[in-house]
Amino acid sequence: MRGPPPPPEATLEFGMSLSADAKILIAGSSATANFSVSLTWRSETADDEPAPAPAP
Repeated sequence: MRGPPPPPEATLEFGMSLSADAKILIAGSSATANFSVSLTWRSETADDEPAPAPAP
């Protein structure tokens, strides 16, 4: 017996934050960078028309 069909689309999204501090004598400086990555997979059968029903 087969399970349910896979979803037509799946998305994975994650974020990162990087920071750096520099202290030179009495002066200081800092920098921060934020990154966001999003990946989407589409099934080859994912289209506007529904998939045909399996044969009995």
